[in-house]
Amino acid sequence: MKASWLHAGLLVFGLLVLAGSPSAQDFERAEQDVFPGDSISAALQGVSPGTEVELIAIRAAPWAGNVALRATATFRADADGRVDPTTSAPVSGSYIGIDASGLFWSMAPSPGAEVVPTDTIRLQAKVNGSVVASGTRRLHSVPPGVEWTDVERFPGARLYRPVRSDANPRPAVIVLGGSEGGAYTANLVAPRLAAQGYAVLGLPYYSPDYGAGQEVPGLPSRFVGIPVDRLQDAHDWLVEQDGVDPKRIGLWGISKGAEFAIIAASRFAWIRAVAAIVPSDVVWEGFVADAGAEDTLSSFSWHGESLAWMPYDGMREAVLRIGRGEDPRFRAVHDRGRAANPHRLESARIPIERFRGRLFLAGATDDEVYDSAGMARNIARSRSAAGLDTELLVFEGAGHGIVGDGWSPGSSYAKGSPQETAAAQRALWPATLDFFSRAFGQD
Repeated sequence: MKASWLHAGLLVFGLLVLAGSPSAQDFERAEQDVFPGDSISAALQGVSPGTEVELIAIRAAPWAGNVALRATATFRADADGRVDPTTSAPVSGSYIGIDASGLFWSMAPSPGAEVVPTDTIRLQAKVNGSVVASGTRRLHSVPPGVEWTDVERFPGARLYRPVRSDANPRPAVIVLGGSEGGAYTANLVAPRLAAQGYAVLGLPYYSPDYGAGQEVPGLPSRFVGIPVDRLQDAHDWLVEQDGVDPKRIGLWGISKGAEFAIIAASRFAWIRAVAAIVPSDVVWEGFVADAGAEDTLSSFSWHGESLAWMPYDGMREAVLRIGRGEDPRFRAVHDRGRAANPHRLESARIPIERFRGRLFLAGATDDEVYDSAGMARNIARSRSAAGLDTELLVFEGAGHGIVGDGWSPGSSYAKGSPQETAAAQRALWPATLDFFSRAFGQD
């Protein structure tokens, strides 16, 4: 009888110990809400020391038609049974070295990967090919303390600003996305700038239709004759908003949006500061979804008149290559067009030396969309010849996708080293914030 009670007691004790223990393998954070600037946790616990564990990250790419992206990295669990990318390097996988963000910036298109919502990263841990743990990371584009309202006057536009009340008028920034069109970039960058205390107007200006309809109806569906003078309407509306300082208004633009911003800066006296990321020093030819006839249309216009442009060479074929799932080789399209038309350079060049405000440029040497590093340097030289200072950053080895927080995968056709592009993102964003802080702080 005593032995039976002893055995029963030991059994109960053992069950209680097991019930109070963590499950064998778990992500230390099964779920996480990720806001701009947050680190993404991928640490795993409860693994037998020395066990090889494959971590897998999957997300969609809203900037590229929601194609599925995937990265993997295999680690050995440490003596405490943990796998932590912030302190350990993978033994194999999509990236090398100790890098907390490596599993995320190294994602690449993976057509067979699980389909996940655009605001979600799905994590998995596998041991011997079997899934032992799963996690979810929900991505939020609007930081805490930032509010936004739709601006009915401009299709797809939103005004972001800090929730806190402040009697002092605040600077304002207008955000211009690139040739991806729609509202994605505006709604990614504008709230992050608003978190710094600015009123920020995310202003879509083009929304292509690739057969499924426009993301933002009411905007041009072809990148042809985009009216630069529309910015005057945006300015006039913006300065009427409560708490906006009409003397401190700037522009932030990327790629075609940087081209837009630099053209505007050369024509509007009210612009105080411009951050132009992967910019162009010339106005380029326009384009439509099916490429259209070459060298007939300008990307931008001024009061209904086309601005002189630099033609492409081979854009139609580049667009067709995208449709076939091939590398469009956009860099060559731009380089050949420019090389074949030196006589059109002066008329297509944007006279940025007319802009007397503060200018910040960032280019990348391995940009496969176009030579953003070379064109950024051209802009800086033109301003220097006119006695004007320009802040210039050129990122060696990086591709076109240098906007982000170092956790974002780049576009598959923007090229450049993914690792160098992620490093550029980490350096560029704080430099951009510092630029606007200094530019708006001057009287």
